Amino acid sequence: ALCPDVTIADQALEAVLGWLSEQASSGALNPWASGSIGYGFAHYWQQEQGGLDRVVGTPKLAREVCTLTLDKLILERLGLSKARTKTEETQGLNDLLFNADSRLCRRLIQEILPALRIVDPACGCGSLLTAYLQRLTEIFSILTGYIQQTHDAQLKIWHSGLIEQPESTEPSLLLTLQKRILQNNLYGVEANTNIAEAARFQLLQHLVGTAGQVEELEPLPNIEFSVMSGNALVGFIRVDEERYDQVNRARMGSVLQGNLLQPLAADSYKTILSEKNVALEHYQARSQVLATTHSVPEYARAALLREQILALDEKAQHKLNTLLLSHMSQQLGIRYRESQLTQKPQRRPLELQDVERCEPFHWGYHFSQVIRSG
Repeated sequence: ALCPDVTIADQALEAVLGWLSEQASSGALNPWASGSIGYGFAHYWQQEQGGLDRVVGTPKLAREVCTLTLDKLILERLGLSKARTKTEETQGLNDLLFNADSRLCRRLIQEILPALRIVDPACGCGSLLTAYLQRLTEIFSILTGYIQQTHDAQLKIWHSGLIEQPESTEPSLLLTLQKRILQNNLYGVEANTNIAEAARFQLLQHLVGTAGQVEELEPLPNIEFSVMSGNALVGFIRVDEERYDQVNRARMGSVLQGNLLQPLAADSYKTILSEKNVALEHYQARSQVLATTHSVPEYARAALLREQILALDEKAQHKLNTLLLSHMSQQLGIRYRESQLTQKPQRRPLELQDVERCEPFHWGYHFSQVIRSG
């Protein structure tokens, strides 16, 4: 419908779609849940970038890394002794979960798991984030299974909040868990915009593997502002609000070569950050409402509701890049080394465009709530 001039015979796709539908009934071979599609994306983009020697982890390796880190972290936050091997660690957590009592279950659900934030600063196509999504889904599933059999009032209240309708089926419960994990627990950054998009696709495709009906998928959680593109190695991890608000044009004039900060002086960091966080909450809430009513197509919802956030991001990004220029030039003494055809490379002061070409990712702004909460 979007490309009326392009036609593809049904026979070219029937075999592939038939194979996918057959594999969907097998958990081991289900391509929507195995990570194989994302693994293929990773290899494709590796070749598109000129065959760069970039490590691409297999889904199996990602799951092993996930077990070594996540299970160990949960056991440590529970105050339990460290396991010696990966097998002991996995068995230790699983045994603990299957034999959990109400007290342990409340601690995991109310304290440890909600506060868990997993950030992959070079997420690629999302293989590791996907492994974390799968493992967290398993952990929550075990706990919800226990809650269904207990009479603990607090746990029952938490469980009832997951089920929007009494007649919800088990896949709907799993979908709700997965959506909450994607919105609250997982974050990623990738330098390549296309690869970041592939990471978001790989995470969302697991919802497709879980859903029993198309209606269960709507609305899909928006993870555009939790899995983002940018250079994770360049940018402020924490933003100095005072410096952000009190930039002196005269002091930076020689570096900036003009009054670049004048139109930005009126916007304090707290104001911009507060507006951005409020807009993001409204974006997610309004997307949910519009998707439920089916009154606006999905592509139109995204275009209408993300403009305000992107405008605030652009405003803050420009000023943060300017502050980064000041920090690199004045505090660190970095200069640009400009190559010459016949002469020795010339060094010159950094300019704003030099910083912008690095595509900095300012963690302290984009993931402000995560950074502040530790």
